Amino acid sequence: MIKGFFSKDGTDDNFKEYHDVASSQHGPVSSQFRALKKRVGTYHPFVKKIKLERYIPSMIDKEGVDSTMRVYIEFSLQTKNGEERWGTVGVSDDIMQASYESLKKCIEYALIRNEKGEFQIK
Repeated sequence: MIKGFFSKDGTDDNFKEYHDVASSQHGPVSSQFRALKKRVGTYHPFVKKIKLERYIPSMIDKEGVDSTMRVYIEFSLQTKNGEERWGTVGVSDDIMQASYESLKKCIEYALIRNEKGEFQIK
C-alpha cells in the first residue's frame, strides 16, 4: 500500500489530498506502479495504459548494507503512431525508494509529453 499525499498530476509538488492507494501484483515494484497508475489515472486515464517493460536494479557503490542503489526502469505505451518507449532512473540507499523515484519520473514524463500533445493515445 502506498500512503501519502498525491496531487492529481502525480508529482510531490502542491500536495492536495491524502490518499491510501493499495494494489497487489507480482512484486513490490509492480504493486507500487499499479497503485500510482490507479491514483493518477483517476485524472489522466491514459496513464493506466503505460506498461512496465524492464526493471534493472544495480549497486553504484558496493558498501554492503550502506550501498547506494540505482534502478533503471523501461516503460512502453501504445499510441496511434506505434509504441513509445522510455526509461527512467531512481537512486537511493533504499531500493524501494529508488524504484519509487523511477516510477514517479515515468508518470511525470508521460504527463509532460501528453500535455504537449506528443502522445496520441489509441
